[in-house]
Amino acid sequence: HLAEDGDESLIEGGLLLMAETHCSACHEVPKDWQERLAPRPGPDLSGIGSRLDADTLWLLVRSPQHRKKGTLMPGMFTGADGDAEKVEALTEYLLTLKQEVKPAMAGDAANGKQLYHTVGCVACHEPATDYRPPSVPEDHDVEKPGNASNPIALADAYDVQALTRFLQNPHEFRPAGRMPSMHLTEKEAADIAAYLHIGRTAEKAVERALLRIAPQTAELGRQLFVEQRCSICHTTNEVQQKRPASPLTQLRGNGGCIAEQPKADTPRFDFNPLQRKALGLALKHVQHSASPKLTAHQRIDWQMLRLNCYACHDRDGKGGPEDPRAQYFMAAQSGADLLGDLSRLPPSLDRAGWRLTESWTHRVLHGDGGAVRPYLAVRMPDFGQELTAMLPAALAAADKPESPPDFDLASPVKAQDLEQGRQLMGTKGLGCVTCHGLKGQKPPGMPAMNLDETLERLNPTYFKALLLDPAAMQMGTPMPPVFVGRKHADEEIRQLWLYLKDLRQQPLPEGLLKATN
Repeated sequence: HLAEDGDESLIEGGLLLMAETHCSACHEVPKDWQERLAPRPGPDLSGIGSRLDADTLWLLVRSPQHRKKGTLMPGMFTGADGDAEKVEALTEYLLTLKQEVKPAMAGDAANGKQLYHTVGCVACHEPATDYRPPSVPEDHDVEKPGNASNPIALADAYDVQALTRFLQNPHEFRPAGRMPSMHLTEKEAADIAAYLHIGRTAEKAVERALLRIAPQTAELGRQLFVEQRCSICHTTNEVQQKRPASPLTQLRGNGGCIAEQPKADTPRFDFNPLQRKALGLALKHVQHSASPKLTAHQRIDWQMLRLNCYACHDRDGKGGPEDPRAQYFMAAQSGADLLGDLSRLPPSLDRAGWRLTESWTHRVLHGDGGAVRPYLAVRMPDFGQELTAMLPAALAAADKPESPPDFDLASPVKAQDLEQGRQLMGTKGLGCVTCHGLKGQKPPGMPAMNLDETLERLNPTYFKALLLDPAAMQMGTPMPPVFVGRKHADEEIRQLWLYLKDLRQQPLPEGLLKATN
């Protein structure tokens, strides 16, 4: 969202900011806007005193943007009299929030460096300057990302074992899901944690030492935790009251949190001028307009923006990894480079709701999508059930084709259909098994997608459309249009589908038989 895009675009950007900075956590919003502007929870602070030291906590409370650049946590203290004592009291309280940190195995930093740059971390975080992607020739400079990166701002302060536990299960600590699970094993998480600790030293709170603040009590900090509205966004292992602010309908478009110079008792988000303008326009829009009913396409776009899905996936001409980040996406299998970019880049989400069944989309979103693309090194992250539950149905509704090809699935299945499907799949038929694996057997040619769970994964009409015109359905695919000019294409595609449907009970096609001996 850019200034030159006009007010309508800025309103959309402002609404996105209102949702991400969870304005509705403090300010009640009109009823018809509550779903669109639902607040996202802040990090769970249960056990925070076991993860971060006193200086880091003090700096985070005193000036969040200084200690963790880009954070959505507002600053509550501007240096007024008594602020240092309040920060100290809050720090003392947070230090009492203890939890046992399970011991973690020692990590291998060299392997962690490799994992960090290949499993998908660099889609959002900055690549290291001392890592050269294998695809970049030695005589070429490694291009630096142009889009902003999320800073890894607290890896230096986290105990390495606590960092390992966080990387393995980020949702436990940050339920908002903006840091997704990458399905790391304990060993992988330990390796990345070891890598992120190389050369990092936690910042010391110099101001805290210089001020020689009088000792404060944790009990005072507990009271301030409610008074400063920390408990509205954060949960702890204690029951906390919540102190709401004025309703959104009563706010002015140039004051409070979005004022150029917020008052001393107002949360400070350090918005830039464009963000303040966008928020002001969005606020007026919410105050004077009913929330429009979003189409399925708009709901998908809204959630993909919030979760940054566009960092990896493209859809409707938007998104996909920028070139400087795309160079870190690699194929995980030798020979897969014959697939071109499909061997290393996450798939396009165009027609995803037609291509995939709703149940399979749900599985993919939560890490149970099988190994249909074993040639990809990057992993599909898990953002959590709550944040992605709407996507399978929304994708199906948005991508429903106007005139899908007819597919006869009602006629009785004959044994000869299954045998014909097997023969078509084999090397003496259409040669599908040259590239596609079945029943645990690898193909002799390039490693394309595994076909074991085709019926669970693909909608039948998409399956037919793909076989009839692969290039139209999937840009860049090397899959040949084998059904062009075949008189009985409709029946043969049906036979392939029926064979795959009964795959567990059927013998393998020719071309894979030798591998089973």
